[in-house]
Amino acid sequence: MKNLIIVSFAALMLVACGNEEKTSEPAKDTAKNVSNEIANDTTNGNEEVEPKESNSLKDSLSVGEFNARFKHDPEETQYPNGKFQLKDGSIVNADKFYYGENDVFDYASVIFYKGKIAHMQVDTESSIGDIEKGLGVSFENYTVEPYKYGSGYEVIFNETFADENIAVLPNEWD
Repeated sequence: MKNLIIVSFAALMLVACGNEEKTSEPAKDTAKNVSNEIANDTTNGNEEVEPKESNSLKDSLSVGEFNARFKHDPEETQYPNGKFQLKDGSIVNADKFYYGENDVFDYASVIFYKGKIAHMQVDTESSIGDIEKGLGVSFENYTVEPYKYGSGYEVIFNETFADENIAVLPNEWD
């Protein structure tokens, strides 16, 4: 009986070892395939790393994108195609809209020229980084100054619409 148990045990061991070898060979092939895929991969390997914040931010917002996200202040007169007189005497038409409180800012005056944001005055207690994130726009290439008439910021996307270049605003023609 002892011999039968030993023979049975030995047979089981051979079967187990035999299966182990068979399962490890495909694993080696799989490892080779993965190695080949990695070797043939033309990416730089950064895809799994979270992108930098500035890379995920846009360069600008259109008037449509801004209006879709933020509501006009109903207590303010809005100036679509408003008339601006610049200090050099030239007349330029651009949209000037006012926006009420939301999760990004308390109040904003925004000028859009040729459909893109040109100038923004934001009344807020938030940091400039929070405003960038909230808007989804990078201010890296633009002028950012403290807001002159309250707490917040002035962001100049187009120097034509900087305060020092404007002689008459749309609301001053009325």
